[in-house]
Amino acid sequence: MNTPLTSGVYKAENANLAGSEFSKVNLSRANYNDVNLRDTVFENVALSRARIRNACLGDVSIEDANYAGMRIEGILVTDLLQIYREKFPSDREGVDSAISGQALPTSNTGPI
Repeated sequence: MNTPLTSGVYKAENANLAGSEFSKVNLSRANYNDVNLRDTVFENVALSRARIRNACLGDVSIEDANYAGMRIEGILVTDLLQIYREKFPSDREGVDSAISGQALPTSNTGPI
């Protein structure tokens, strides 16, 4: 069912919007609290200056992304990838792909 929404501010509480599609929508400065986004696909989105707190990120995959300025627990992701590159020089191709936005390869060597 298509529901036309005009520009403005909306508040949804206790709503089930599963399967919804948003295209060419400006949701900047929106707040999401106690929201289920499992199995959601974000493509061609701007998340600059977004803050994610108290989130379950299990099995999240980030691909073809710009990591400049991105931090995890206050640590620059580009620094983490550089350390990975230094620790695993034989995996240059995988890390170069990760730095350019591709997913990191899985490794059975344990934590970094």
